Amino acid sequence: MTTTQISYKFNAPRMIHETIEKETVVIDTESGVYFSITGCGYLVIQLLDHGVSVPELTARLAAGFGLAPAALSTQLEDFIAQLLAEEMVVPVEDGPGASAELILANGDVYAPPVLEKFTDMHDLLLMDPIHDVSDAGWPHRN
Repeated sequence: MTTTQISYKFNAPRMIHETIEKETVVIDTESGVYFSITGCGYLVIQLLDHGVSVPELTARLAAGFGLAPAALSTQLEDFIAQLLAEEMVVPVEDGPGASAELILANGDVYAPPVLEKFTDMHDLLLMDPIHDVSDAGWPHRN
């Protein structure tokens, strides 16, 4: 099965994400790894969250940026393959897709989606001092 034949959704609750000013930050709550998604990646995440299929996602981004869908399809499929490899998204049966609206600001120009992976805070993100305690309570560790 290729990425063009299926829809995807974010792998919640394992992955949590927040988009701030065209950058999406993702935290893998199981591994403590975090990611930065830039370029048009925040739009890809927004559309995938609404169940938009890959061909529809490509068509919407191409129309929004005034580009040919063929010019974007390989970049978007490669990006989605990266999201799958990191287990950020999971395949779903036909998603709703119809309610998702692509909103671009005036003057927005296309930038390929970029996924960066960071492991430097992995230990801190996995540390849970409040719940990782014995019956003696916190700060007494098991």
